[in-house]
Amino acid sequence: MRCQTNTAQSTTDSLKEDAEIKAGDDMSNNQTHFTGGVGVSIFNYLVSKKSRNETGDFWEMLVFGLFGGAAATLPDVIDPPLSPTHRNIGHSIVLSGLSIPTMLRKIDESSQINQYQKDFARSILWSYASHLLLDANTPAGVPL
Repeated sequence: MRCQTNTAQSTTDSLKEDAEIKAGDDMSNNQTHFTGGVGVSIFNYLVSKKSRNETGDFWEMLVFGLFGGAAATLPDVIDPPLSPTHRNIGHSIVLSGLSIPTMLRKIDESSQINQYQKDFARSILWSYASHLLLDANTPAGVPL
């Protein structure tokens, strides 16, 4: 009887590991998040410049893109992806849904930072949000 229990337990453990590996395959990876963050940040940069009828600068755009890519990987720094269920506070839709709009409003209202700094901060926030949007489209989703 004990042998059957161990075999059943081994089978259960094996199935659980297979499910975790499969779910792990469905998680977005850092390269995907970085690339998404770069794209979101550059898009935000270009839209901001266009809205003020300014021309973009390649080196500024490059800096925005690189920092945006880094910002898009931050949720996985906060909640390391050690398992498919790693998503906690760094991936929280409610927390980000409340804090990001508040921070965006504060950035726009601030008289202590210049326009370049405002554009940069907005790009960082939108890049961070891109990580959550990408993860929300995986089977594991994101927590509220």
